[in-house]
Amino acid sequence: MKCNQCGALLNESDAFCPSCGTQVDPSQNSVTDTAALPDSQPIAATSTPTESPTPVAASATGVLPPPAVDASPVDIPPPPAPTATTIAETQPVPVSTGVQLPTADSATELPPPAGALPVDAPPPPVPGVIPVAVASPPSADVPSAGVTTSQAAPQAAPSAKPKSKRPLVIALAVVLVVALGVGGFFGITELMRSGTYDDAVRLMSDKDYSSALVKFNELGDYRDAQQKATTAQNYIDYEAAKARFDSGDLEGALTEFTRLSSAGFIDSSDWVKQVKYALAEKKLAAGDNFGAYYDFASLGSYSDAVARAEASKIPFPASGIIWQDPAFFSVDCGIKFDYRFSSGGSFYKIYAGSQLIATVFMNGISEVMVEVPPGDYIIKEGTGDLWWGPELAFGEKGYYSTMTFDDYGTDYVNLAYNELVTITIGSAGAGNISERDEDLSSF
Repeated sequence: MKCNQCGALLNESDAFCPSCGTQVDPSQNSVTDTAALPDSQPIAATSTPTESPTPVAASATGVLPPPAVDASPVDIPPPPAPTATTIAETQPVPVSTGVQLPTADSATELPPPAGALPVDAPPPPVPGVIPVAVASPPSADVPSAGVTTSQAAPQAAPSAKPKSKRPLVIALAVVLVVALGVGGFFGITELMRSGTYDDAVRLMSDKDYSSALVKFNELGDYRDAQQKATTAQNYIDYEAAKARFDSGDLEGALTEFTRLSSAGFIDSSDWVKQVKYALAEKKLAAGDNFGAYYDFASLGSYSDAVARAEASKIPFPASGIIWQDPAFFSVDCGIKFDYRFSSGGSFYKIYAGSQLIATVFMNGISEVMVEVPPGDYIIKEGTGDLWWGPELAFGEKGYYSTMTFDDYGTDYVNLAYNELVTITIGSAGAGNISERDEDLSSF
């Protein structure tokens, strides 16, 4: 069966055309029974807004032409954004047993039951539900005779507005940028320091120690930069010490090499010996046998140091007067030294008060006369194994004393006119001369 208005297929139970909404002529229906529902069962009928097709007039032949299609563009509003809503419970609608209900596959509106509210009227209030005005959807010219529906409009439930994630995203972006910036800074810094370190190592290999030292000092505590800076400084001092040695500044070279040797720097200890040897030779050439001897002796078996030390010794002089002040020469009085040791030597100094007037050396058994004018004279004695000349005598290792001539410790002898005093050294019997110790500085 077809609708007389639009030609749409109808079910026998349809009271209205599901396509155009036109009421179906009962004479067209072969079956008019409707299923009656119990009055106690509430029905909530919802009307779905659909666009009604344009009514089409039937032709004289009884055959309906195909519905005209409107070619003009239709503005379809976008679907509303999903929101949290509360759907009001619908009111049951009294249904008459004589009213045709819509089937599951039909969208036909039911005729209004007796006592139903007009379509335009608002639904009755529902206890506990706040009514919400709902705008009617646009519809075509559809007969108003139909089922009266009551629908509670969805009520927006109060809900917390979702917090914007934008601040969090911005914060995370800032943290990320800062982290990347800091990481990039340290990465670039590490790369630059590594390059500086490599440059400094290359400069060390090229023996440009001064430039390498500057770069290592710039690196601070980076890796072993400070240790390498110390090594670079030692190389600089090492080269400076060699330059001093070549220029004849042996004392300066010895100071530098001694410091480097204490640090265990390469062959600095060998250089110390070489410089000391050169210094000993220099002293020996200048007549400083004492200094040359002890420098050679300190070198041990280095080169020919032992032989050079022996060559630095000064032989004992022969017995006799080494020096006498002419102002104190006279035949009126005399001091005689009677030396009875067969080996060894002794050195004597004669003072008139604090003034040195004569020096005498006794080597083996011998006698020496020193003629002086009358007066009081102090006699000092020095002995030892190594003789270094009148100035140093026997050096620091010698023994020095002042003679005393009585039990009271008198440290001078008085000579009268034409008087001679004999001093015997190494006699078999006990003598009447004692001594008081002195050091080299007061000898």
